[in-house]
Amino acid sequence: MEFQPESLLKNGRTTIISNFSEELRNFFKTKNYGEGVLSMFIGVICVAPEFDFFFKMRKPKYKRGKEIIIQNNAEIELESTLRFDLKLSFEKFLRANEFEARTMLALEVLNSLNVLNKLKIKDFNNESFAENLRSYIVKQKIV
Repeated sequence: MEFQPESLLKNGRTTIISNFSEELRNFFKTKNYGEGVLSMFIGVICVAPEFDFFFKMRKPKYKRGKEIIIQNNAEIELESTLRFDLKLSFEKFLRANEFEARTMLALEVLNSLNVLNKLKIKDFNNESFAENLRSYIVKQKIV
């Protein structure tokens, strides 16, 4: 399964999100939770309050079947894609040390998984996905 948090971070702390994203992408690369969701993108929004207006959280979106997206000026073909956003507190994330910021991000990713229950996607084992994510985060001593 393709798993990729996308960052809309505008506070200079993108390395924390990029590193965490890469770790999760590698962890989920060989996992399969059914044909219902083959790609998942979690948008991470963390902007100063005065820019909140420009970076609204998008509604969860599920697209069964194939779609083509443009990423880094390249076309990528995806299949059965789930996209949703989470929002981090700009002030807290900016003040946090690296470990605290990483923990904050991991907890928010875990909290955002309630969207999986709301969408009720056929042929996707969301319980197994969520449990694997929780286990990974605990194993890595992030929380």
